[in-house]
Amino acid sequence: QKDIVELLAAETPVPQAIDHIKAFVEKAPMPEVDVIERLFTAVMDAVEWNKKPDLIADQALRHIKTNAPLLGAFATTEPAQVALMVRMQNYCYDNQNFLKLYNKLVVMLYKADVLT
Repeated sequence: QKDIVELLAAETPVPQAIDHIKAFVEKAPMPEVDVIERLFTAVMDAVEWNKKPDLIADQALRHIKTNAPLLGAFATTEPAQVALMVRMQNYCYDNQNFLKLYNKLVVMLYKADVLT
């Protein structure tokens, strides 16, 4: 997960990031559910969030929209998609600044064909 955070923080293009993560998963096989949960956490940890709560929403939506193809590459099964939604919900609950964003994140990922 630390490697993924560094990869995303370095603003690696999404196709290269997908290839890198897939290669890592092939070396150390893990269930797709675990991969998507760790990937979402890494995506959220890779950015320095704004201190102003009113600006966090826009920043988070832009960040997730940018990384939606990355999440979509690993959320290919229904269990993985459910795990992604549960992880997003837990993240939003744990970080009160994101609490009102959960619905918007789900809709955005649905429109980006990450969730079906």
